[in-house]
Amino acid sequence: MNTQVDVLNILIDRKETISFAESCTGGLCASTLVMIPNASWVLNESYVTYAVSSKIRILGVLPETVDRYTVVSEE
Repeated sequence: MNTQVDVLNILIDRKETISFAESCTGGLCASTLVMIPNASWVLNESYVTYAVSSKIRILGVLPETVDRYTVVSEE
């Protein structure tokens, strides 16, 4: 069983897309998916953001959230 292929096939069957916002993984999730043929059918976009300013500007993380919980948190 190949979980990544399973996810890809489910997304294709449902006509859904996926996007990633990664930091500590450095793009590993998107990289793993794009190694599979037909990934372009479902991968919408992907961001690797390390800088706090990028998390705020691109991902819409609120500055107040960063101040209260830091960028390494579930929030």
